[in-house]
Amino acid sequence: MITCLIVLFILFACKKNDDNDKAAILPEGMYIGTFHRTGMDTSVVTLILDGNKYNGFSDYKLYPAICHGSYEYYDNTIRFTDSCSWTANFDWTLILNGPYTLTRNNNELRFSRTNANITDEYVLRKAPR
Repeated sequence: MITCLIVLFILFACKKNDDNDKAAILPEGMYIGTFHRTGMDTSVVTLILDGNKYNGFSDYKLYPAICHGSYEYYDNTIRFTDSCSWTANFDWTLILNGPYTLTRNNNELRFSRTNANITDEYVLRKAPR
């Protein structure tokens, strides 16, 4: 009986190594494309992915606000974790941070999020080497 309890304890204590539980890494490299917010301008953005780290910039200052940090994605969601310090003089909802819905097609990444009636959308293609 005690042996049975020990075996059960070991089985339940061990975490399964399930690949579906792990965050995936997107193909590394430089991605160039656009950012658009509903009812506003479109900007050209560059995003560099290196392992699970990112950095980038936009051709418009703080539209969107891209700096550097880490990311992870599962299935159709990508979550950015921004690591920069920001001043309070702009709309912080423009910071590349938090979860976005992701779609991938060949060398193209599309990710977006909607809050009320405003959608932020990034459309990026991997830059040739």
